[in-house]
Amino acid sequence: MQKENLAESNDPVREAYVYVPKKRPKKREKKPAGKHERTPQKLISQMIDKYVDGEERRAQFLRDAVQVLDEYRVRGLRATSREVIAWLEAWDDEDDSEGPSCHR
Repeated sequence: MQKENLAESNDPVREAYVYVPKKRPKKREKKPAGKHERTPQKLISQMIDKYVDGEERRAQFLRDAVQVLDEYRVRGLRATSREVIAWLEAWDDEDDSEGPSCHR
């Protein structure tokens, strides 16, 4: 299996390596695992999955933010914070209006 340099990749993390020391406090793992009727291994696996999912969402958020910033730099279009706040406050009304229009 060929290793890929994740620092240079635009893809989310595909593999995660976690060091788990041989002597670790097993009571800390058994208590929550028993509470949720899961094995400690299953609990740890689920925690790692949640962490990786969060990191993937964070990476996607950052990619989206960079894309929006690049688009702003090219076009120069924007909506002011006052316009956005006024639009958000109008959500209580029955009228489902479009968001504020972008301008220079």
